[in-house]
Amino acid sequence: LPVSACRALGARVVIAVGLHADAFGQGVMQRKQKFDQLADDGGGGLEKVAKGKLTERLMLRRLFNAGQNAPGVGSVMLASFNILMDRISRARIAGDPPDVLMTPQAGHIPLLDFDRADELIKLGRDAVDNQIRELESALSYLA
Repeated sequence: LPVSACRALGARVVIAVGLHADAFGQGVMQRKQKFDQLADDGGGGLEKVAKGKLTERLMLRRLFNAGQNAPGVGSVMLASFNILMDRISRARIAGDPPDVLMTPQAGHIPLLDFDRADELIKLGRDAVDNQIRELESALSYLA
């Protein structure tokens, strides 16, 4: 969030919108649960691997083939990007906070789903409605 740039350009009140507040979390937990199932499969999984009873190829298949519900490479990369953006945004907000920060809950909508614009606009309106007092207070500073 370029709050410092807005202030440097003369903005007296900065209203920021954080779009990454709820954009990650589910894929990582699904993968962890699948790995936990592999580790708890009655003593046959990881112990066999450790004892050398499975071939390398079979070992890789058991460890990395998490089934149909597992996220693909693209999903993992996008989740990593979302986590990175969230951490960068939080660090910048801590260093130079805006006067008002709105965070619409739009993380469940994929980045390239342009056909869901109406839903996103409604989420934006809801975020404004939730913080109308803060907005009015910040804007009263300008009067």
